[in-house]
Amino acid sequence: MSRNPAMLSRRPIRFPAGGLLGLLLWGICLVGPGPAAALPGRLVFQRPGDDRIWLSDLSARKPLSVARGADPEISPEGTRVAFTRSDSRGGRTVAVLDLENRSLRVLPLPGDNSYGPRWSPDGKLLVFNHWDRKASNWTLGVAAPDGTGLHLFPSLPGGVYSPAWDPRGESLYAQDLRTLYRFDLSGTLTERRPLKEVLGSLSPDSALRLCPLPDGAWLFDGARLDASHPVARAVSEPASEVGLLLPGGERRRLSPSSLSASHPSPLADGGVVFDGFGVRDVTGKGEGLRIRFRLYRMDPQGKVTPLGLEGMHPSCSVR
Repeated sequence: MSRNPAMLSRRPIRFPAGGLLGLLLWGICLVGPGPAAALPGRLVFQRPGDDRIWLSDLSARKPLSVARGADPEISPEGTRVAFTRSDSRGGRTVAVLDLENRSLRVLPLPGDNSYGPRWSPDGKLLVFNHWDRKASNWTLGVAAPDGTGLHLFPSLPGGVYSPAWDPRGESLYAQDLRTLYRFDLSGTLTERRPLKEVLGSLSPDSALRLCPLPDGAWLFDGARLDASHPVARAVSEPASEVGLLLPGGERRRLSPSSLSASHPSPLADGGVVFDGFGVRDVTGKGEGLRIRFRLYRMDPQGKVTPLGLEGMHPSCSVR
């Protein structure tokens, strides 16, 4: 159940009116018009052991299978899904599905190992992880959703993971398990700082989810290295949690302590959707281990409730 895709190559808080995250995420809703009519509240996700991508909404209506792939990311306006598509030879690339006309475009990327696309705030670009054969490590690639304008960033020693857009769409972040890097869109490194300044005591992996917010706050997930946690004991791996770093440096756990939670996705109303599982969702051990992942929603006031959907790796439209 490792969250590490590179192995394939490879938490009483009183919120202000409107919700703390509603204030923090305000700017995400003001990016501007998308290429089609906005469909806020659309949700895509995947399920363990299932190569299908599912589409639903925050009312948790019956999910619809829309494509085969992994790492689904819905566009800001909710009309397109970018995802990782595997081929018959075991390679991976990035594809984009138009949800309105069901047309599918596979990006003509070099090599055979690109994965994990994320949309720019205006929906005009995608960033993804790309295996640099020459340097033998991971770097970032940026391209338009039709594959044009491809730019591969220069490799850094040891490679980088977890690409994330700054809220203005003018720069990109990535990490190498120790350092948080910032690049301009040409791939030039402009800033570096210890990753623990964001994560605190949580531990990263290459599937770390980073969401920088407009006022300087960060949504993130990470592993809590506590072998006594009931979920950690049940799965023989560290339990994860979803956290928030405020601009002043305070960190808050957003996901319940009873869950192993990950992959936060901000919502247009100031809430957050994430996946998670508790001890009751774990059966078997070793090769027979089975985990029932569920989707959860935290509202702007900080209340967490199940969405009523089984799934993982959620991504939500934000305008």
